[in-house]
Amino acid sequence: MKNYGMFTAAGNELVANLVMTAKTFNLSDTTVMALMDGFAKDKNFSEITDTEVRESIGMELGWYK
Repeated sequence: MKNYGMFTAAGNELVANLVMTAKTFNLSDTTVMALMDGFAKDKNFSEITDTEVRESIGMELGWYK
C-alpha cells in the first residue's frame, strides 16, 4: 500500500480508499478537500489535512500539472 504520509496503516488505507473513490466517481478537488476536512475531525485521522498528505492526494489525482 502506498504511504500517503498518514501516521498509521489505517490512515493510509483511508486515504487510498478516498483516492480510489475520487477517481471512480470523478470527484472535484473541492469535494475531496471537503471529505478530508470531515475525516480530520476524527482524532485518529487528524493529519489528513497536513501538507504532505494533501499533496500526496493531489499528485495521485492530478491536481498538480
